[in-house]
Amino acid sequence: MMAGPGLSFGVRQQRKLSQTLTPLQHQSIKLLQLSNIGLDALVREALETNPLLSLDEPADEDAVEAPKMPARSPTAGYRPTPAASRLFGAAEGALPETGQRSADTGAHRPDEPGAVSETTLQDALLEDIAFSFTDAAERTIAIDLSFLLDDSGYLAGDVGDIAALRGVSEAKVTDILLRLQALAPAGLFARNLGECLRLQLVDAGTLDPPMDALLDNLPLLTERGPETLAAAAGIDPGDLPQYLQRLRALDPRPGRALAGAAAPAIVPDLVVRPAPEAFPRSGEFAHRIGRWVVAVNPETAPHLSLDRGGLAALRAQSRSQTDRAYVSTMSREASWLIQAVRNRRATVLRLGVEIFRRQQEFLEHGMARLGPLTRKEIARAAGLHESTISRAANEKYAATPQGVFPLKFLFSGRIRALDGGPGHAASAVRHRLRILIDRETAPLSDEALARLLRADGYDLSRRTVTKYREMLRIPSSVGRRRRLAYRPTEKFSACSS
Repeated sequence: MMAGPGLSFGVRQQRKLSQTLTPLQHQSIKLLQLSNIGLDALVREALETNPLLSLDEPADEDAVEAPKMPARSPTAGYRPTPAASRLFGAAEGALPETGQRSADTGAHRPDEPGAVSETTLQDALLEDIAFSFTDAAERTIAIDLSFLLDDSGYLAGDVGDIAALRGVSEAKVTDILLRLQALAPAGLFARNLGECLRLQLVDAGTLDPPMDALLDNLPLLTERGPETLAAAAGIDPGDLPQYLQRLRALDPRPGRALAGAAAPAIVPDLVVRPAPEAFPRSGEFAHRIGRWVVAVNPETAPHLSLDRGGLAALRAQSRSQTDRAYVSTMSREASWLIQAVRNRRATVLRLGVEIFRRQQEFLEHGMARLGPLTRKEIARAAGLHESTISRAANEKYAATPQGVFPLKFLFSGRIRALDGGPGHAASAVRHRLRILIDRETAPLSDEALARLLRADGYDLSRRTVTKYREMLRIPSSVGRRRRLAYRPTEKFSACSS
């Protein structure tokens, strides 16, 4: 089928624009949309292949203290135990369809030109965590726990390590973990298979005492056989198959249904902190906004330079036209990359400055004071194209007094205020909705929640409240009523062994 004239014209214009871009502009665009992990990989490859590139240590005045992140244990998390294999099959392909990603997800591979990396578990959970934890210290611990999740959604680390890292008690971290286990999909943040399945049964309101006892003794299924398991759980042996069938209907790897993979620990691209009184207004690596400093994290902004001594030596050794062409190419590519990295650093800082210039109330008071903000508004203020803002915000993070956030999280649509005021950020409204639900003594209907939000000054309909509740992956009032009947405890399931 032939393309229409409008489409044909658009393709010609895009091709024409692509042909007019200089190599440096192409390089800058490519680097801008990379995460700092992707940038690090690209720079390391360039250092190995280009003898004229060198990596310098950042100067002391550029030092920024980035927040520490816990390390994920390679031996923890989901494990195909004998009980798991007996229930769900030893091979990944034998797991239930609900626990597997569709082959046609539309996700791009990160190495494709212009591609955006697939959503990670942490991307999907950061917004939930921001709305669920109003205290900044608790939110930091919750984010720490999210980065201990493996691809299957299991906790691949120890709460004691986070307690030591953040200087709090293990009981405090465990309490936050139990709150995270209430997030959807049910089964996330489980420490073993039994806990994962138990959380899903609780969510469905189908956890009864026999099933609870069966989960506690599930290893007996493979260690001593079905009859021993049935006796230990107090179940008639003839009824055991139907109990096992109920378990097979659950998802042993809930994280795979939510996102593509577990992300490596975040190293923030920007760090926002209170400004010392003597701090200058701006510089190449930091900019002051009122009482705040927005700084580039040197760990994510490599300091590249051209090895001029090496260049002179190579030129002196060049005897043939081929040698001279090689030296010229290496010199040109090194200069392009050095300038592109500088441009990236400057653009990311510029973006952060304009975002936090408008979100100082958020820095001071948290999610409840997040203001409405669009990419178009930032593009206009920064003198950049809106597409550049989107590339610059992609997979970039900022460490703030309120926790670590993706830059794109700080953009939010506007909800009208009933008093005719400037309006509210949609994200702040969802945060308020989450608080109302967390504080309810009995589950409220969406209509009742809408009335409470209107009393707070938000111009919201019941339909919008339902949409926001579903965006937060909060069950309906009926589902929340079921959860109230069972609160997760510190009980471990024996079927982890």
